[in-house]
Amino acid sequence: MATQRAVLALTDDVVMQVKAVFDLIREAGSEKLEQCDPQIITHASNLGKLPVESSSVDFTIAICKSPEFPGNGLFEEISRVLKPGGTIVIRKALLSVAEDTSKASSALERELLVAGFLEAQNLQIKSVASSEGVRHYMVKATKPSWKLGSSFAINKGKKSLPKVQIIGDDDDLIDEDSLLTEEDLKKPQLPPGIIAE
Repeated sequence: MATQRAVLALTDDVVMQVKAVFDLIREAGSEKLEQCDPQIITHASNLGKLPVESSSVDFTIAICKSPEFPGNGLFEEISRVLKPGGTIVIRKALLSVAEDTSKASSALERELLVAGFLEAQNLQIKSVASSEGVRHYMVKATKPSWKLGSSFAINKGKKSLPKVQIIGDDDDLIDEDSLLTEEDLKKPQLPPGIIAE
């Protein structure tokens, strides 16, 4: 029997429909999660810490109403609760009809990368816009599969000592005195009219 995967859905809104969560799961290409029972947290922007255990969630969805959600603090919390290799999908509304979707999604992708997530990418939304006529964009990223404090050996190349050539009595040495000529040994003369201090 397969283990049930944990899904966490966050919003800064008062209410989140379960249907919206499953629609987002489908759009993100994670149909295997449709049999899950998602944990939904509303008003997540007001929480300092998510009421979820560390590394206990496989998939996190954030449906954002305000442009500030999710902030850096919430990204840290999402990273804490996601299992290594877990996925986050964020759906945000564009601020205006004239706003460029690609610029907004690439800005969110950069935020996710700075927050420590990997493989941030824009997802095409297949469903129709919401009833208010607002356009949305979606970004998906994954949490790295390593944990903080983990270590592994780094293969270093073998150090070899530099080769030194030893000069014996038979080899010709250059006499240092023969390198300088009489002209080189003379003290430089100042041009007339200049007084040295």
